[in-house]
Amino acid sequence: MQSKTQGCGCGGCGGGSGCGCASKAAPPAAVVCAPCETASFVRPRFFAGQLLTEDDLGALVDYVLAKQRFHNTRVLGAGVVCGLAIVPVSSDPSKVTVEAGYALDGCGNDLVLTCARTLDLAPLIRELQARQRSGSDCTDPCPPPASQPADAPHRKYCLYARYVERPDQPVAAFPVGDDCDASTTPSCEPTRILEGVTFELRCPPPAPPAETMADRRAKCEGDEGGQGGQGGDSTDLSADARRQLVEDCLCAAINPPCPTGGGDAVLLGCIEVDRCKVVEICNTVRPYVFAPATLRYWGSIQPPSAAGCCDDDSGEQGAKPAPRPDLASELAELKRSHAALEQRLAELEQAAPAKTKRQP
Repeated sequence: MQSKTQGCGCGGCGGGSGCGCASKAAPPAAVVCAPCETASFVRPRFFAGQLLTEDDLGALVDYVLAKQRFHNTRVLGAGVVCGLAIVPVSSDPSKVTVEAGYALDGCGNDLVLTCARTLDLAPLIRELQARQRSGSDCTDPCPPPASQPADAPHRKYCLYARYVERPDQPVAAFPVGDDCDASTTPSCEPTRILEGVTFELRCPPPAPPAETMADRRAKCEGDEGGQGGQGGDSTDLSADARRQLVEDCLCAAINPPCPTGGGDAVLLGCIEVDRCKVVEICNTVRPYVFAPATLRYWGSIQPPSAAGCCDDDSGEQGAKPAPRPDLASELAELKRSHAALEQRLAELEQAAPAKTKRQP
């Protein structure tokens, strides 16, 4: 499909290009931040009378998606938000079911599975073998038990969810630009992009290098504080200088670094198989997104005590407490209670031995 930006029209070409639009100087804009801080995000601007093209509308979509993905990777991180548990299929031990759920990958894409999906392990294992051998692989990853040795070791695979897109709903495009030949068959362009999730098996990943604040601070204190964990010879430094370097390094470790690529897929769990029959499923190896809803479920977020703020018996937050009686009614109730108490005390003294005396 040809771009319409080559055509003439107000807003389609720059001033002085013969398109009938007079050149006008742009008003000065306030400088909010340095150019390098916003160079990654270019927000399109529209105005009355502008000739909009697919490039302009596409730039708006790209801007919104880029900002959303940037927010997901920097604020939330990659991992499973909810659901997506791997469960066995009781009727077929060579299959597993992934429950509905939601996750974020390392690129900030939303992985949404609206309903449970059953997966056959044999094709997934065959695809993994083909990728490892850099080509097609037609061998049966799950041969009949009779052809396998009795002591065949169990194999362990990890199931990943990956974000995919698919164009959909194509329509015939009108000729644009110089393409005015009526005999030319119009091309079809998709008008929608379907976002989805695909699954694949991978080998168990190695343990990722820990890079927490505790690890960074341990490096600062390593080597007896030699230049604050920065390496080099510290014998020429005084004790005060070495101490200062360590303190500076410890303080710098508090600042979290920006994440650098979390991968194009999300680990859901690992599956141990014996001759392609599921033996064990482990879902807890997955990374989690510490979303507020997740933390509330784990009990890590508790609201402050609201004692006295609402009626605890109602079970409804914000319910108004029962109105207190007036002072006269409250005083009368206290007098009746006091009289009843005095009467009961007198009865007990009469029933007690004679040596028992009432205390003043």
